[in-house]
Amino acid sequence: MDPVINSALVQAVSGASHSMALTCNGQVFAWGQNSYGQLGDGTSEDRSTPVDVPGLEDVVFISAGFQHSMALTRDGKVFSWGCNDNGQLGDGTREHRSTPVAVQDIEDVISISAARGYSLALTRDGKVFAWGWNVFGTLGDGTRKDRLTPVAVKDFEDVISISAGEYHSMALKHDGKVFAWGSNQYGKLGDGTSEDRLTPVAVQDIEDVISISAGSSQSMALTRDGKVFAWGCNYHGELGDGTREHQSTPVALQDLEDVISISAGSDHSIASTRDGNLFAWGYNGDGRLGNGPLDYWSTPAPLACPGLEDVISISAGGEHSMALMRVGKVFAWGCNQYGQLGFSPQLNNWGVRACHGQTFCPITHDNVEQWRAACLISPSGTKFPYTTTAILEWLRKKNTNPASNEIIANVTEVVNLLEAAAKFQG
Repeated sequence: MDPVINSALVQAVSGASHSMALTCNGQVFAWGQNSYGQLGDGTSEDRSTPVDVPGLEDVVFISAGFQHSMALTRDGKVFSWGCNDNGQLGDGTREHRSTPVAVQDIEDVISISAARGYSLALTRDGKVFAWGWNVFGTLGDGTRKDRLTPVAVKDFEDVISISAGEYHSMALKHDGKVFAWGSNQYGKLGDGTSEDRLTPVAVQDIEDVISISAGSSQSMALTRDGKVFAWGCNYHGELGDGTREHQSTPVALQDLEDVISISAGSDHSIASTRDGNLFAWGYNGDGRLGNGPLDYWSTPAPLACPGLEDVISISAGGEHSMALMRVGKVFAWGCNQYGQLGFSPQLNNWGVRACHGQTFCPITHDNVEQWRAACLISPSGTKFPYTTTAILEWLRKKNTNPASNEIIANVTEVVNLLEAAAKFQG
């Protein structure tokens, strides 16, 4: 029988060749490639439909890396599973794990990000920790030495958001400035050079940033006014500036505004707008742009993904992409070699398609209270003793006046609303 998950879905993420989903009651599900146990079900068998990840409770955030997975629990602890050849699981060994293990020597974590062979974590006090592969300086500790347990990014604090790419890392500070470190091939660190950095450097010519995303060879940032900037590799037009020229400092995305969410994948990028539409650009191998059978064609400017509307959350992976819809369904497109799109047979999908058998409850004002109870902190560390009533009151002050059961956009928006409600309540 196909799985039916009767809880509101608050997050759906795509890794290199596997996918994960999180429900508001803290359950984690995974599907796709499982060669290193990255699905966490105790086997190495690929799955084309979701399986429950056992041994986890009260999970509030998940991240899918190249061949490993991570989960953050309500009490600030981090768990990981899958490939561990570089110590990316953070358990002090290099042994692969097919079920979750606790990351050692770290606590009070509020955000995580899994990448290719390494991992990042952000703690409540605004510090960043890293572990795993470090040949390019991706851990930010001033060395190129692999670490089997977390180490602090050197002389770095006041961070509110992190993103781990294939060989580089990004962080957003409270003042809206962006920093990056690790491999600087194609200029993806955004400092105007191509020199690898073992500690964080400031990204040039950008400010007032509210969201970041590190891809395979490109970086993205979303500013408060809904504009998107990108830098790094542009072979396939993944920067979206209408050219195929690499950029070592941020350039503005063409012909797209009012953006609320961004995600950088492997040679492709996606974004969703406030009206619920999704756009993609860059490399279209395996159909990862979701706009039709165009035979490895690429586009240097955003194109709308047909068949998608009311998008509330997005994730660009290695060779596939995913979107969470307002109605609670997950749509996926691109490579399906390992069943990472969530349906059989394992054929590539050039257009968007619902993940087979997945039925999730939509996120409403009524069940956001359940999610809020499970996650009492925001990425900036704010505690929320406020009710949904406070959120609705704040929304009415903003003249949006939603119905009592109107669907909220996504977890990021929920967090923003809670932050605003907190300020409104003084």
